[in-house]
Formats: sequence, structure tokens, C-alpha cells
Amino acid sequence: MAVAMENEAYQAEQRNSRLLAVEFLVAVLMVMLAFSVVLGITSYYFPIGTGVKELAYSIGESVSSVRSREMQISRGTPDAPGGISTSLSAMVSSINNRVNVKLANDIAWGGAQIGMSLHHRDAIQTYDRSRALVEFNEQSYLDVGENSLVVFQSIEPDLFAQKTSTFRVTVEGELRGRLLRSDEGSANLEVALPNAELQMVPGQTTGSDVEFKLTVNPDKTSTLSLHKGNAQLLVGGKRVNLQENYGVTIGADGQATEPVALPSAPTPKLPTEGSAAYYRDVPPRLRFSWKPTEPTDNYRFMVARDPQFRQVVVDEEVSGTAFAHGNLKRGQYYWRVQALAGKTEGTPSEARALTIVQDRTPPVLYVQKLPKVVHRSAVTLRGKTEPGAKIYIEGTPVAVDGEGTFQHRLYIKPGASLIVIEAVDSAGNVAYATNLVNGKY
Repeated sequence: MAVAMENEAYQAEQRNSRLLAVEFLVAVLMVMLAFSVVLGITSYYFPIGTGVKELAYSIGESVSSVRSREMQISRGTPDAPGGISTSLSAMVSSINNRVNVKLANDIAWGGAQIGMSLHHRDAIQTYDRSRALVEFNEQSYLDVGENSLVVFQSIEPDLFAQKTSTFRVTVEGELRGRLLRSDEGSANLEVALPNAELQMVPGQTTGSDVEFKLTVNPDKTSTLSLHKGNAQLLVGGKRVNLQENYGVTIGADGQATEPVALPSAPTPKLPTEGSAAYYRDVPPRLRFSWKPTEPTDNYRFMVARDPQFRQVVVDEEVSGTAFAHGNLKRGQYYWRVQALAGKTEGTPSEARALTIVQDRTPPVLYVQKLPKVVHRSAVTLRGKTEPGAKIYIEGTPVAVDGEGTFQHRLYIKPGASLIVIEAVDSAGNVAYATNLVNGKY
């Protein structure tokens, strides 16, 4: 009996040990699962390539991120005389597709909203086929291209600079910008690169501006295309002047290539300036074309809702001299094209206005009423429709003049005939008219 009780106690102890081991294993698995969930959420809110540690370091006093570039923007402020600075205040004025922001005191990224303000140590990030426009005032702005990161930071002002507030922007990816000198003060741009510095300054007169495109390439080089204004490169203690319509590449070693002339602006062909495209239900497919320019590798085609191209809706790299697009909703648009040569980007062509009009109203159609009984084999049918509409009589196209009037020699068959007239406008709306005649001859 004693031996049986000892065996039962031993077996119970073994069962308890196995149960404890299973519970411990389950607890470990639960911890690992929870850690994986936290890691997944962190990876979502802190995308690859922008780690929390790297971001926190990039907004410090010194930046040594492999692909980061520092920018200082100095702009006039009417309430800051004698170089007294105000805190950074920029506004997100336009967003295309997915754009995230991280405010200075937040841990997680969140979706950007149009109209939100950006202040000291705030960050904005774009992704594939997305972009964001950040305005400092009505004339000075930064256009953040796709797959780019920008971190904002206030900088101590230069006490000798009049009406100047200085901001720093840490950048990864692609950045365009415009800086304007106004009555409120100057707008200057400084870029700090590894072993090099870059300065862009508008002219001395009010209204002078600088327009540029800066790309931080994956191979640690940077390419600057200067479309307006002038710039100075400080490389190895030497200054290199860069004039407008020139580009330069700064290597990973801080050495700058010889400035090269940017490709000339292409000449747009179609659609013509001020033209309009009409549709009823589905937006029309439009074909844009331009004359080639040399030297060039490809072209950059852009459509925006404003002539300054601050609200871009189409941005595509094209290998030929034509591009087709069929998803422009109704409204006013502007289109332009730029030539690309290597990593530099030429001066934009003239911007052409284009209006997309949704029209569901049938065209006006007035048709002469024929006699009910016709005693000859042919009559002339006259009428009027809206300019631009097409006329079909018995399925046959009829010429229409610029005012919409038309006439057609119509042959009448013996007996009763129903004459059908169709007017079709450029949007595809159709209006009908009929004439019932009885031919007796």
C-alpha cells in the first residue's frame, strides 16, 4: 500500500511539473506574440529608412545621417525687426496620396492634414507617388517629392540680418522650392552637405526669386538644378558660382562637378493654350505633345491646378515627346514639360491652361419645318445648333459653320418618310429633331 501511494505521489508530481512547463512555454509564446505586435506597429508608424534613433538625432544640433542634408531658410517677417526671430511656423497647404507627419512631442506618425501647422522639430514624410507642399508664406514654399523626409527646426537668428528669421530643414529625397525677396525682407537658402555648403540668394530687388530642385541620391550624391536666381558652392574652402539654368552634382566626397547648362525648355504643341475638353460621364483621354529639345534623356510631364504648379496632380517621367492621360476631373488645369539630362532637370516650358468641362445638357437644335406634302424629289433642309456640335441627317454627316448653322440638300422618296436630324456636342450629348414628309411627284 505504501509503495502504491508513493508511486501515485510521484506521478502527480510529474504531472504538475509538465503542467508548469506547458504554462511557462505558453507564457513565453504570449510575450513573444505581444512583442511581435508592438514591433509591427512600430514598423508601420516608423517606416524603414527612418528609425526613431536616426530621426531623433537628425533634429539635434548636429546631423550626420548618411543621406541627410541640412537646409536653412531665411525669410523676412514684418513683426521681427532687426533680426529678431520668430518660432518656425509652416503650413501644409497641399497633399497628394499618403503623407505622414510626426509632431515634436509625439512618438507615432499620423496622417497629414491640409491646413495643419508645422513647428520646431516636426517632421513630414511622403511615400510612393505622394507629395506635400509646405508654405512659409504666400511666395516661399517647399515641395516635398515622393519617398522623401523633411524635419523642421528653428535656428538662432543672425542679429546683423534685417527682417530675417532662420529655419533649418533636414532632407532626404527630393525637394523643390521657391524663395522670394519681398518688402518684408529677404529669402535666403543655405544647404549644408558633407564637406560642402550651398547658398542660394535672390536678387537685391523686390520680386527677385530663386527656384530650384535638389535631389539627395541613394549613392550619397546630391544634384542641384537652378532654374532661377544664383547659388554659391563652398567646396574645400573654394567658392564656385552657379548661374541660373545651370546644374551641378556634389559627390559623396564633397567635390562638385563642373557646372553644366540645363536642357532648354521644350515647346508645347497640343493641347493649345486655353483649350477645353468636354465629357459627359467619363473624363476624356487627352494627348499632350511637345517639340523635342537637346540634349535630353527623358522629359518630366506635369499637370497642376495652379499656374505656379504648387498643386500638382500629375507628375510623370516620359521617354518620348507625347503623353496620354484620361483621369482629369472637371476644373481648370495647367500643364508643362521639362527636359531631363542625367540627374539634372531643365527649365520648365511655358505653362498652358486647359479646362475640363463636364456637360450633360443636350445641344440646342433648331430645324426648318418641311411641308407635310412635297411635290419634288429634292428639298434644302436648314437649321442651327450650338457651335462645335456635329450634325447628322439620316446618318449622313453635314457640314456646320462656326456659328452652328447648316443646310443640306435632301432627296425625298415617294411616299411617307420620317427625316431624323441629330446634333451631337463634344461631350457626347445628343439632341434630335424629326420631319415627317409625304413625297408626291
